[in-house]
Amino acid sequence: TGALFDKPTCFAEASLWMAAKHKQALYSLEVGEVVLVTSEALVRCLKHTPAIMVAICEYAREYMNKIQRRIDLSVADVLTSASLDDHLPEEWSEQAVKSTQLYSLVHRTQDDPFGVLVGVASQNVVVRDPLDLIERAMSGKMSDSELTVDLELAFVELHPLSGIYAKYRSQDLRQRSLLAMTSVFWLLRDNYDSMVACQLPGKKLSRHTWEHFQRFVQWASLTKEEIHAVLFYLAIRGLGRIKGLAMLCPPRCRGSAEAVLLYALFNLPQVLQSIQGMDHLTMSITKDIIELQVVVNFAQLLQGENNPQSIRKLQEHVDERAHLRVYLFSQVCMMCGLAGDADK
Repeated sequence: TGALFDKPTCFAEASLWMAAKHKQALYSLEVGEVVLVTSEALVRCLKHTPAIMVAICEYAREYMNKIQRRIDLSVADVLTSASLDDHLPEEWSEQAVKSTQLYSLVHRTQDDPFGVLVGVASQNVVVRDPLDLIERAMSGKMSDSELTVDLELAFVELHPLSGIYAKYRSQDLRQRSLLAMTSVFWLLRDNYDSMVACQLPGKKLSRHTWEHFQRFVQWASLTKEEIHAVLFYLAIRGLGRIKGLAMLCPPRCRGSAEAVLLYALFNLPQVLQSIQGMDHLTMSITKDIIELQVVVNFAQLLQGENNPQSIRKLQEHVDERAHLRVYLFSQVCMMCGLAGDADK
């Protein structure tokens, strides 16, 4: 039986995903356009877009499942050359699209904690210049509360309302980042009183230990660009632990929080908006910090939980890069922020 098509229609889509034989012929009754998409051309288009490649694979898998279930094809039929109608139900394609992780992320509601965040920062937020913040904070003219507010504005991921942590409802991770970033300036400015202000009397950091920290800070001797890199790393570090963000990365990049961060750093600028305007040196230092954390977990190193191979990899990595002191400083500040989600 013949059918008339008077609007854009997709034919023989199954041939993209399997070897299929045509059962019908298509005739033109008037002038029209035909766009041919081959599986080879599709592969070429996807080579440099891994996130979309994941979505396409998920789509194809679901589409093929529908063909097998509805038309009762055997696996052998799918792997060889099955005879299929050239115009399969359009709702199969729509349902296959809705089965992908990308669709579920893009079409979440604003209240969904795992919604995709495109254009996270609100246009009403006045963004601070991180380098200007560093200069003013180091001058000692800012209170701790003013510093916290300015950090939220200089690193928009941390904004309490429009930031990515808030959108993903990960306030505990946001608080840890803020405390770690505030600790950067407490250490650099030798501000012992602020560091211990919320610590219990019997568990306060001793002056003797603080003096050791200050010798470490002097050894690290960070430049303004290195401080910027440390602050940015601490601001985004917790994002690697958020499932919704990991779902925006290809499967090969979901194995660890650091792998998620490295992918987002170079492929998701709409999520890590603090990257905008960042110079190449700061980006390079941030990348080195994250890569060093992949090689060896600093907290595990302190507890003697790393194996010899990890130590050897660390030595090899350090020999190739000159940012070990920046990495160590960032890890000290990171550990200072671990209690940032506590009520007090």
